[in-house]
Parts: sequence; C-alpha cells; structure tokens
Amino acid sequence: MCIRDRYQRRVRDIDSISRLCTEVVKASKYREQLSAYLSNRMQTIAPNLTTMVGEQIGARLIQKAGSLLTLAKYPSSTVQILGAEKALFRALKQKQKTPKYGILYNAQLVTKAPAANKGTMSRVLAAKTSLSARIDSFGDHDNSAALDYRTAAEGRLKQFEEGLTYGKSGNANGQAKQFAPRGGGAGGAGFKRPRAEGF
Repeated sequence: MCIRDRYQRRVRDIDSISRLCTEVVKASKYREQLSAYLSNRMQTIAPNLTTMVGEQIGARLIQKAGSLLTLAKYPSSTVQILGAEKALFRALKQKQKTPKYGILYNAQLVTKAPAANKGTMSRVLAAKTSLSARIDSFGDHDNSAALDYRTAAEGRLKQFEEGLTYGKSGNANGQAKQFAPRGGGAGGAGFKRPRAEGF
C-alpha cells in the first residue's frame, strides 16, 4: 500500500469520526432540550407528582397509566407495581412472590433505601405518590402538600438508615412483640373469643 492510499484512508477515517462526533453533540443538545421541555410540562401539569418522584418518573407513571386522571384513580398498590405488569402476571401464574416495585424502583427515595427496606420504602412512596396525583388531578396546583409528603417519606428513610424498624402493628421499634401470643401459651391453640354472659 502506497503512502497516498494510506493518507486517503486516514482522511476518510477522520471525516467519519468528525461526523460521528457532530451527531453525538446534536443528540446531547436535543436530549437537553427534551429534558427542559419535560421539566416545564411536568411542573405545569403535575407539580405535586413532580415534587414527589421527579419529572422523568412522574412522566413515565402518567404514560403507563394513560393519563393523570387515570393515575389519580389508581390505588397506591397499583401505583407501586406500575411498570412490572409482566412480572406480576408471571408470578401469579406460577404462584410465586409478586413484585414489590415497578417504575418507582428508580425513584431517588427507593434507591437510597437499604436493600432489605426497598419494598417498604416503595410502598410508602407509592402511597404518597398516589395522593400527590390525586391533588394534581382533582385539586389545586400548589405543591405544598407534596413537600409535606416528601418530608414524611424522607423521615421514614432516615429511620431505616438509623435502624429503627416497625412492628406488624405499626408501632416503632417492634413494640407489637411485647404482647403475649394468642392462645395463652407457646403451643397455644389460637385465639379464643370470650363467651358472652348468659349463653
């Protein structure tokens, strides 16, 4: 191969790399424009939902539900697994454990939670997200309620980080464990109702 051919090939390679770099820069600028547009639209349409989970996850939840009104009508348990429908139906069909989270798994509060508490944090966030969507859909567009909800969810996350757990009755530090077991003994036969007088 002569020097001229090598030079021409090198020039073609440089041109190809230059074109590719230009495309990457254009795509990056377009992505920034889309992000700014999405942020503007979400702050206008659903400020409470945006405050709770962010623009991208809020938009994905609305897209998955079909509309903000439909999302507002969903119970929090549905919001929690929204985006994991395929895994849910597979688990129901095979009689396995159902998924604990869908789109909300990528939310900042859930990703910050310890691995053992991600499911609980997802449930807490889904409840607050559902309330936020209802306020956006049926109420005013003031995001003060979502700020309170987010503070409460962050407080719960902080409790997880400090090692504070909740018992089955919802009391802090597992205080439900202080009660005597049902049936009166270790091998008790279960809870027995007291008999009414006169029967």
